[in-house]
Amino acid sequence: PTDGSSLYSVYTLITNSDDHILAGTFAKGIFKSSDNGNTWTESGLTNHWVISFAKNNSGVLFAASIGSQFGSGVFKSTDKGSNWDKVWDAQTGMNCVYVDYDQNVYVGLNYFESSGGIFRSTDNGTTWNQIFNLQENVFSITRLNSGRILVACYGKVYYSDNEGSTWNSTTTGLVNFTPSALVIKNQNEIFLSTLGYGIYKSTDNGLSWVNKTGAGPEYSSLIINIDGSMYAGTRGYWVYR
Repeated sequence: PTDGSSLYSVYTLITNSDDHILAGTFAKGIFKSSDNGNTWTESGLTNHWVISFAKNNSGVLFAASIGSQFGSGVFKSTDKGSNWDKVWDAQTGMNCVYVDYDQNVYVGLNYFESSGGIFRSTDNGTTWNQIFNLQENVFSITRLNSGRILVACYGKVYYSDNEGSTWNSTTTGLVNFTPSALVIKNQNEIFLSTLGYGIYKSTDNGLSWVNKTGAGPEYSSLIINIDGSMYAGTRGYWVYR
């Protein structure tokens, strides 16, 4: 995406139910492409810093926005990203929005003295409840088929087996790092990318981790293809497969 004179920093990508690509940008809002990324048009949240996207099984899109003059919040689109409605105001910045297989929506926050941790909506974004009051930044969230919720924070992973009522943490195999993404390859293989400290793998539901790449680039995103291949985006380097 560009205004003709400068490129915009892209922080997050998602496809809508028509397979159009949506890009969340730094302070320029959302852009959409219907031709596989060849051309782009504005698609809402002008001047917002859109940091994360998520989508439920019905095609409803969620966007987390932070750090603009419009404040932080979660927005929802029911028309494939053409229009957006604010469904939650955040008192602090956020790092991720995530939808699980039960269609629950989660938001991971930056810690602030009056708000932090994880908020969850069980009614498609109408109401929100805090399920984890954490004095740390939450960078990524995922949920296993067993019901276990995994949360990546600085240098550790938290987990809950009772819908967020209680939480435990693990640092086994981990070092002090800033995480970027948690993804599930299958229920026996979970991957965690970090900024500068490699990509980690867990085969015991997130209890222990093994570094599979060593330190190196700042891995800023991680996705898994339907054939099982994986792609890692980086800040200022390459895309790794």
